[in-house]
Amino acid sequence: MADSDEIKTAWSHLGRTLAQLRVAAGHTQHGFARLVQYGRSSVANTETGRQQPDRAFWVRCDSVLQTGGVLAEEYDRIVFLARQRQRDSAMHAATRSRLATAAAGEPADTCTQAEARRRRPVDAASAQRGNAAEPRQAITNSGSIPLDRSFLGRDGFADDRADAYVDVERSIMNAARETSEHAMDAGAWAVSDATIEQLREDAARIARDFARLTPADAVSETLRLRNLAVALLERTRRPGQQRDLYLIAAQAAALLASESADLGLWPSAMQYARAAYTYGEVTGHDGVRAYARGMQATIAYWTGQPAEAVGYAEAAVALAPAGVARVRALSILARAWSHHGTGDDVRRTIMAAEDARGTMGQDLLHDIIGGEFGYTPAQQARNASTAWLKVGHTEPAIAAAVAALDLADDGPGNEWFTVPAEARVDLATCQLLTGQLDAAQETLAPLWSIPTDWRRAGLAGRLHRVYRVLSAPRWRKVPQARQVAELASSFGTTHGRPPALPPA
Repeated sequence: MADSDEIKTAWSHLGRTLAQLRVAAGHTQHGFARLVQYGRSSVANTETGRQQPDRAFWVRCDSVLQTGGVLAEEYDRIVFLARQRQRDSAMHAATRSRLATAAAGEPADTCTQAEARRRRPVDAASAQRGNAAEPRQAITNSGSIPLDRSFLGRDGFADDRADAYVDVERSIMNAARETSEHAMDAGAWAVSDATIEQLREDAARIARDFARLTPADAVSETLRLRNLAVALLERTRRPGQQRDLYLIAAQAAALLASESADLGLWPSAMQYARAAYTYGEVTGHDGVRAYARGMQATIAYWTGQPAEAVGYAEAAVALAPAGVARVRALSILARAWSHHGTGDDVRRTIMAAEDARGTMGQDLLHDIIGGEFGYTPAQQARNASTAWLKVGHTEPAIAAAVAALDLADDGPGNEWFTVPAEARVDLATCQLLTGQLDAAQETLAPLWSIPTDWRRAGLAGRLHRVYRVLSAPRWRKVPQARQVAELASSFGTTHGRPPALPPA
C-alpha cells in the first residue's frame, strides 16, 4: 500500500518533470500558463508540488509540450495509488474495529444465521446427548476452526471466551475475503507478464536488426511496438509492469528518433528524442536519457545548431553510465566540437572516447541490447574520421576512415550498411582534398548502386559535401569530376517518399 509520503513525493516529482519539460521547450511560466489556459500561480504551485490540478490540466500540458501523454499517464498512476491507499486504509480500519470488538467480547453487528442458531439456548436433552456421545464434538462456522463444546456456559449460551474466539475468527475470515476481492480488483488492472516479455524481445530485436532494415521498415516495426506499449500502459496499474512498459516506450521513442533522422525528418526526430528523454526521467534510466541527449546533439549539428549540439552532447556525457554509453556520448561530443570548437577540442574528446572503450559497462540499452543502441569500434572510428575531416585534419581523418572500413567488414553484401558507406564517403572526401580524383572515384563506386530505400540522410549529407568539394574551381572543367559530382548531387534527391510519422 502506498503511504502518504510516497504519494506526496510522486506529486512533487510530477511537478518537477513539468517544470523541466516547460523549460526545455523554451516557455516561461507566464507564457505556458496562457497556452494551457490556467493561471501562472497554478502552474508555479503545481511545479513545486503544492497544488494538484485535475486531469484536464495535464492533458493540456501534454498537448502543448508534445510529450505523447506521459504527464497525464503519471497523473493517472498517482490518482490510482491515492485511491488505493484510501481503500486499503478503510479496510484496515474496519478490520481493527472488528478485532477490537471481538477482544472486548461484545457481540458483532454482522452476526450470521449460523451464529444466531448457535446462540439459541441449548435444551438439556440435547446437551446431555451431546455430552454423552460426543464430549469433544466440534462446532463449525463455515469451515472454521473447531471449538470445544465444554466452553458452553451453564445457561446454554456460548461462554465469553468461546464467543470472543469465534468473533476473532469471523473477523479474520471477513478481512481475508476483502483482501482477496481487493487483490482481484488490482489484478483487473494488469496485463500478462508474457506479453510484456514479448514486447521487450521485440524492442531488442528491432535495435539489433536496425542496420539490416530500410528506414521505412524500421519505422513500421517500431511504431507497432510503441503503440502496443502505450496501449498496455492504459490497461495496467501494477508499478512493476508500468516501469517495464515505460522503458519499452522509451526504447521505441529512441529508435523512432534515429529513424526520423535517417529520413531527414528533423522536427519529428527531435520530438521523439525529447519523448525518449522524458520516459527516461519517468523510469530513472540514465542510459535512456544519455542516448536521447546524444540523439538531440546529432540532430542539432545536422540542422546547423552547433552550440546547442555541444550542450546536448555534454549533457549526454554527464548522464552516460560507464561502458559503451560513455564511448557513444564522447564520440558525439567530438562531432559537436568539430562544428563549434577547435582541433584541440576534437582531439581531446576523441582520446577520451578511446579511453572509455576500455571500461566494461552493464547498461541495458548500450551494453546488453546493443545494435542501434550500441556503438561499435567501427562506428567510433567512422565518427572520428568525420570529426577530423570537419576541422580540416585530413591525415587523421584518412587513418580513421580506413580503420572504420577494416572494422566494419566492408565486404560484398555489406556496402549498403551505414558505417562502411559513410566511412567510404569520408575517405573519398579526403582523397579529393588531396587531389586524388581517381582514388576517390574508386572509393565511391559501390555506393551508387544502393537502392533508394536504403539511402539514409547521414549518407546523403556526406555526399553533398563531396558535391561541394567537386564544385571548387580546380574540378569544374574535369569531366570525370563532373560525373562524380552529378552522382553525388542526385543521390539524396532520388530518395523515396518518407513515411508519415505520428507526433511523439
